[in-house]
Amino acid sequence: MSLQLRERDALARARTGESMPPGSLDDDSWVQFGLQALLSVAGRIRLLAEHAAVSKVKADGSPTTVLESEIEALVRRALKDFAPGASFLGEETGGSLEEAGWTVVLDPIDGTYAYLGHTETFASVMTIFEDGEPRIGLIASPLTGEVGYAVTGERSRLLRLDVFGEGHQGVDLPQAAGEASPVLVNVHPARHAGHALDTLMEGWREKRVRMVRAPGGSPSWALLGAARGHFTYVNLWEAAEAAPWDLAAGLLVVRGAGGEVVDLAGHPIDPVGHRGPFIAGVRREHRDRVRELLRSTRSGPGGEAGPEE
Repeated sequence: MSLQLRERDALARARTGESMPPGSLDDDSWVQFGLQALLSVAGRIRLLAEHAAVSKVKADGSPTTVLESEIEALVRRALKDFAPGASFLGEETGGSLEEAGWTVVLDPIDGTYAYLGHTETFASVMTIFEDGEPRIGLIASPLTGEVGYAVTGERSRLLRLDVFGEGHQGVDLPQAAGEASPVLVNVHPARHAGHALDTLMEGWREKRVRMVRAPGGSPSWALLGAARGHFTYVNLWEAAEAAPWDLAAGLLVVRGAGGEVVDLAGHPIDPVGHRGPFIAGVRREHRDRVRELLRSTRSGPGGEAGPEE
């Protein structure tokens, strides 16, 4: 349950407000920058959660808040100090994902309706791209005080921040993937997901799966849940192609935990540009069982199975 050195350093700087000093742009430095920035973001969101309010509704029907644009501006400035040559892309304030060099992509509040409803299923999400490919993914829950992250080629990690004096803790993912573990399913709610939910519930009645739930919120937070090793996550994702801030961080975390995110044909999905149903989980046999249940359940497009803002 011990923390790595880079995690301790990032946590210490986030607590004191000290800036990440510029340095070599290696994985450790980027992880420290990402952790410190995302912890600061999560802390600000948690502090102001009671005063959350919608500032406008975007063209796709999803809400946004003033706080999100303010946070993106703060992270943009911190990135300029740490890595002046890097690019920034925010869901609210824009930017570009560069094909060469480093790009930091941020969604301060993924699952805005969950945030406005004071539930724990929203998240703050950052992905650090190198030469147009996701290299580091970080997902933080402002309400639970947990942060999951992954670096390409490394084991995914979960940090639990000290709340009751127990001390900060860090563990490798998955937390549970035993041979006897039951099939638990987390379904992202969508207006056209009724048939899929009915099929999965029939699987529950037949004891082919042990649990079916649909709490909604942030897909990235649900992907981190899949990386823990307990749940298989289902999202019908038909609204639009996945943007750089949508799935990339979660895919890195699932894959770093030894799992995979696949379409209904069993093929790994792309982190950016994916469209269509996907299934995520650590256990292949669990993914396959859920996939078999769903393959005959192809709800048509036109619903909102993508980002549940």
